Amino acid sequence: IYAGWSAQKSLVTLGLGIFFISLITCIIHASAGLYTKELFPYVLVGVPAVSIGIFLSFPLIRYITQATFKKLLLIIIGISGIVAGIRAITQLGTL
Repeated sequence: IYAGWSAQKSLVTLGLGIFFISLITCIIHASAGLYTKELFPYVLVGVPAVSIGIFLSFPLIRYITQATFKKLLLIIIGISGIVAGIRAITQLGTL
């Protein structure tokens, strides 16, 4: 968006970036033996939910204006920053 991209191009680029980062992270975690049998029920719920969200977002993005998309993106980035900050602060207390 800030590079002059359309909302659709931004959505695809962000989605693919997150997908590949998540895939690499999962492969590394699996190779380190960090996954247990207890995790798989969550995977069975999470993977379809994420897939549905992705496939619904592409047709719906056409109805969202560029300005609204920018606001939504900034809100998501802001919430992510707040969550990361809270987690960092709570982890400092456990050191």
